[in-house]
Amino acid sequence: MFATAPTGNMRQAIENIFSIVYGGAPLETLRKSGIFFALCAVFGLGAAAGAYATKIIPDLVLGIPVVALLIALLPCEATPREVI
Repeated sequence: MFATAPTGNMRQAIENIFSIVYGGAPLETLRKSGIFFALCAVFGLGAAAGAYATKIIPDLVLGIPVVALLIALLPCEATPREVI
């Protein structure tokens, strides 16, 4: 999965760089390329951190993403509406 997940982002980053160098695209395209490269780097760092955590604390490692997802879902909690 690691080999296939960042390929779309990496392709976009490289295409944007080539379009700047050879196609005369505006320089703001370089920002998009940097964002795509950053996405690939963060994905790789997350995979490496997950592998390291699995080796160090195998019994607790599944709880880390579960807690992170619960924290991310807290703002999505619907508040009850007042009935008039």
